[in-house]
Amino acid sequence: MNKIVLVKPVPAAPIPAQTQINYWAVFCEALNDAIEEIGQNYFRVPRSGLDAVWRERAYCYELYHLLRCNLPKNFPYTLHGEIDKITHLAITQHFGKMKRPNPDFIVHKPGDNGNDANFVVIEVKRSDADPKLIKQDLWKIRKFMRHVGYQHGIMLFFGEQTPPDLSRLGSIEAIWHDEVGEAPVASNKG
Repeated sequence: MNKIVLVKPVPAAPIPAQTQINYWAVFCEALNDAIEEIGQNYFRVPRSGLDAVWRERAYCYELYHLLRCNLPKNFPYTLHGEIDKITHLAITQHFGKMKRPNPDFIVHKPGDNGNDANFVVIEVKRSDADPKLIKQDLWKIRKFMRHVGYQHGIMLFFGEQTPPDLSRLGSIEAIWHDEVGEAPVASNKG
């Protein structure tokens, strides 16, 4: 597996005025920096008198905060966490009986249904998560990409255990955050 290595930007630096900006590269850089900055207390939550535990929600809240801090001020998309999409007809018509098509993160232009409005959909799971839950999240990412127009999909694992083989995900990026203070590993591009 190859480490994803990106140059660190000045925190929250504005995007330079240019005609062609690779927003995917800007986003990936901010995401990698945010992942590297997640501290031990959010990676594995300590408990009094008990072993520390992996908590997806604690990890996601910290990732959300750090990603917001690392995205440039004039980034043209908005990061939202677990936004409720149950009343959004363009989305719910593709999810059938699924009652909560709420990805962990979406990066989009709220209120805009244009061709480039839906940028990134992200699901987060512990690296030792139940394979059925991983399959559900991958299904959700695929639906958001194929039917709702999200340009990029990311399945992010965190934890010490090697995640399942994800070498055949096609356009979904699978990354693994296996160690505090380290860049994530690209687990499906190696």
